[in-house]
Amino acid sequence: MVQSGMLPTVINTFLPLLVLFIAVAYVYFCGDYTSREVVHHNTAFVHPSDRKLIDKHELLEAQLSEEAATRRRIEAHPKSVVLGFGACLDGVTRGVDLLRELHIEPSEHPQDHDVITSREDLAETFHYFFEHGAAAERYVSNRTLFDELVTAVRSFGDHYGTFWRFGGNAPHMGCRIKLEGHDVLLGAHVSKELRDQFAVSLPVAGGLASASTEGSGDDIHIILESISDETWGSDICPRANRLALHSDIHSPYLRGIEEIQEEIGSGAFKPDALVLGAFQMMDGFPFPTEGERLERLERARQLIDAQGPSVKVHVELASFANSQFMRELYDTGMLTRVDSLGMNEQELTTFTDWLGKSSTSDGSLIRASESRPKVRNVLDALRSLWKLIEEVNEKTNSTRQVSRIHVHTLAFQAVLVKTDAWNRTAEAMSKASLIAFKHVCGFNTDDDIDLNKGKVLLYDTFVDSEDEDLAQRRDVLKTRHHNGVVCWDDTRDQESIDKVTMCLSPNIVCTEPVATIAAGDNISGAAIAVQI
Repeated sequence: MVQSGMLPTVINTFLPLLVLFIAVAYVYFCGDYTSREVVHHNTAFVHPSDRKLIDKHELLEAQLSEEAATRRRIEAHPKSVVLGFGACLDGVTRGVDLLRELHIEPSEHPQDHDVITSREDLAETFHYFFEHGAAAERYVSNRTLFDELVTAVRSFGDHYGTFWRFGGNAPHMGCRIKLEGHDVLLGAHVSKELRDQFAVSLPVAGGLASASTEGSGDDIHIILESISDETWGSDICPRANRLALHSDIHSPYLRGIEEIQEEIGSGAFKPDALVLGAFQMMDGFPFPTEGERLERLERARQLIDAQGPSVKVHVELASFANSQFMRELYDTGMLTRVDSLGMNEQELTTFTDWLGKSSTSDGSLIRASESRPKVRNVLDALRSLWKLIEEVNEKTNSTRQVSRIHVHTLAFQAVLVKTDAWNRTAEAMSKASLIAFKHVCGFNTDDDIDLNKGKVLLYDTFVDSEDEDLAQRRDVLKTRHHNGVVCWDDTRDQESIDKVTMCLSPNIVCTEPVATIAAGDNISGAAIAVQI
């Protein structure tokens, strides 16, 4: 029996614990942290009992068969494609090994920095994207630090998986499109030494940069690759990805615009398509004159506007850090007044979120997103972005509007197109999936492919939306094209005269990646090559 004098002490001791227990129990059983399954009224969310992972052997066979047919068609009717901008020499190495060699420790406070100014910034930024498994590109304003990185990577030889090769959005997409059989004109600052490293020789608008000219050296990028499940500090990388660092002097100016305009204006090159990228190189760069960045974007806009409506214009997005720069891209129509956009799942999240709130806030950017999102979440985000861009273009009355958005993720390719605006959409996604596997694993030819280095993450059925009323279960095996791709009419507004088609193609995911850098360029380039 508790003595009367002890009762207040007992109550004061155990009452807070009792309150805490009741609160935790309430949250667990009644709140958002309950492990109970969400009850869906739509039977599409009920997984069939015989659901299984897609067979990688069947998928590869279908993709290779489709590739052969596509190659024959392109060889019979090649197109002319302009590629811009950005060219560089990439030094690729394992990020954690580079930081260890430089005695840079894991950060206690990982965070992104728009611009890298110090070793501490580098430690925090690398760790931030490492723990999220996200890709990023950042400008290094500290030239001494950047030179230290370059020197270290050069000293590695082939240790830590280190290698040097050509880089840049335009060269990688250009080489891919050329390898698929089209004629290509490259617009970028390129020396002879750099072009000699290209996977295939490409003509450069205005000719090659002179090696004797002051400041004519090629831009250099240092690529810090991370692989799935490796550790840095107390964190584990959820998927293979990279942080690209640069201190460029050419790419931020979109070198090649004037030379491309001259080639087209003279009739020397008549393009069927413009494929543009490397705008992220302008992000964080300290232009010496105020307004110079916007001026260069407007010159790129003029290049687009000078093309007839039959010329398709594709813009490849990348990792952006500065919301003001996003605003300039938006204001010049580089994100909305083009025919086609390409991006990964991270850029899809960032762009959709920014565009949705840009009119009501400062438009701050999401730096990283879910590294392995659900299929239905990606498809819903794709629909949201499509609708937002449509709303923007309704106000501008632009003659050139987005009619295709391609999203490349780790596990699959997804594309939303205006049905009558693009041909061979399923074939393009099949090709994109194949190139994703080959590029990341370093398979140069079809004969090099080793399926022991690949796996499929998707099941043979999936739900296409989180919307309870509209979600449907798609069966890849029963409704696929012969190339392993499933497509469907995704028109949500039945009164709209413009019908839209959604396609999804499963990837074979490389389990022994050589490099993830330039994967998006090769994937998007391959898909565009099929559809132009």
